[in-house]
Parts: sequence; C-alpha cells; structure tokens
Amino acid sequence: MDFSHLLKSGIPDSGKLRAYGFSENDGGFILNRELSDEGFYISIKITEQKISADVFEKATGESYILFNVESAQGGFINGMRNEAAEIMQEIFSECFNAGDIRKEYFEFIGKTFNTFGDNPFSDDTLDSTAFRTPEGKWFALVMKIKYKNLGLKSDDPVWAVNLKCSTDKISQVVDGKTIFNAWHMNKKHWITVLLTVRTDFELLCSLTMESYGLVHKK
Repeated sequence: MDFSHLLKSGIPDSGKLRAYGFSENDGGFILNRELSDEGFYISIKITEQKISADVFEKATGESYILFNVESAQGGFINGMRNEAAEIMQEIFSECFNAGDIRKEYFEFIGKTFNTFGDNPFSDDTLDSTAFRTPEGKWFALVMKIKYKNLGLKSDDPVWAVNLKCSTDKISQVVDGKTIFNAWHMNKKHWITVLLTVRTDFELLCSLTMESYGLVHKK
C-alpha cells in the first residue's frame, strides 16, 4: 500500500523513527512488525519521497501479493489493510512533525484584509470558512476535504484553501505536492493549496494577496 500522501502533511523525524523501532536502510527507514494474524508481518519503508507498506508470509518470507491488488476484496484482506492503515496512522502521530497552519493563516488574513470569515453554507458538511472582499465575494475558501478529492489515493482529511489565480500562473505554481488544480471550482481560474507544515507559508500568503486583488473590485 502506498501511504506517500502523508508526506504532504507531515515531515518524518529521524530521531523519533529510530526510537519507535525503525532502522536505516538504503537512504530511508524500514520497520518490520507482526500483524494480528501471526502468520504475517508488515514491512514499512519511509524515504523522503515515498512511504510504502508490504505484507509478507512469516513461514516463507514471500510477499503476500493480494495485499496490494486493489481488486482483491473480502473480510480477511480488508481487515489486513485496515490494520496496516491503523499502524501507519500511529507511526504518523508518533514519528512525524505535523499539523496544520490554519490558525496562523487565519491570523494573516485577519491582519492583512481585516476580515475574519464566515460559514458560507447553511448545511456545512465540509467544515468551511469563506473570506470575502468588501463586495462580499470569496477570495479564499478554507475547507476540510479528503486527499482523494485532489486525485490522491487516501480517505484521510486535510485542511486546504481555494484561491483565485491568474491563468498564466496556475501551471507554474501547481506542483501536485501542496498546490493543486482547484477542487470544486473552475480549474482555469482557481487553485487549491494545502494548509500543512509542508506548505510554503510565504508563497501561500503571496497567492492569497493575488487572489484578493483578482476578486476585489477597485
């Protein structure tokens, strides 16, 4: 299984990984851990670019191929995948420097534009905050979405903001790491930026100021 999406919202701490039980291997870290079904163990590898998990049979040391075959379903294999996800979430909590920058971002918007946001939806299942120009138009929409909304294979939630961006600049700033083509808005004019520790905060502020300028009628 690929858990590389976690690298978009957290930075692995080598000291914490070692303390957790990881050992260094080929420029990264590796951990083998027995699963609840004692006939199998999981091997987790973490590098700067990728996080992967594979399951092996203890008796033979051979890879349990079905673990990574998406079409393979059933109570046993799904339970194994859920256990792997729980283990990886525990490792993320214990060994990664993570967190969102939403509070800092809200403070920046309040001080810069003298606006403090509102709930744009009467039935807000997205947990959203809209920041508006004096005309009442959005220039920043902060939402809790899922990584899969951005084309990544994960149901995990992440805070993000939709910003308006000049069309000739979008292709320059979208990197597929912390900046994406807009979710749920016109991709020709809007982008989605993750609000995580991985995000370049100075660039985020610059893009927000540009968004305000594009939306605000002078």
